[in-house]
Amino acid sequence: MEKDKNGAFGWLLSRSGERKREFVLSMILAALITVPLGAVCYALMMFGYEENYKRTVNATKALNAVTTEYIRLGKQSATDSEIEEAAKRCG
Repeated sequence: MEKDKNGAFGWLLSRSGERKREFVLSMILAALITVPLGAVCYALMMFGYEENYKRTVNATKALNAVTTEYIRLGKQSATDSEIEEAAKRCG
């Protein structure tokens, strides 16, 4: 098999002028369609983001509170700093 003298884009360079223009125009049209479509998809993904984020933060706070209470069950007189240290030692 012969090595292409024109490099990676030899297939494009070997085309006629009209075919090159068609190829370039098709790539431009593909880009013009892809970018707005991606922006619309991103906007739809962000719809309702604030509510979802609030729900996640509240769930995390609740989980932390429950974890703290479970650790406190082992030693009722434990201070918050002792509970934090115990949680760090666990992982």
